[in-house]
Amino acid sequence: MADHTRLKILWAISKMDLSPCVLKAVAGVSDSKLSYHLRVLEEAGMVKSRRIKNWMLYSITNLGLEKLGLEHD
Repeated sequence: MADHTRLKILWAISKMDLSPCVLKAVAGVSDSKLSYHLRVLEEAGMVKSRRIKNWMLYSITNLGLEKLGLEHD
């Protein structure tokens, strides 16, 4: 959680599920950097992804919410 880019990503998807193209704009990083950070967050269990037709959407997990200091349902 020491990385500012990963914090931006977590904060953004704590508001709503987002696609990589939106996350790329929010985080201000290249495709490869975004892929790297999303992979790190997924492996840590803080985000999860799902495919809807041709779209990939990322959402925050309860662990991700806890790391941001937010409540979860």
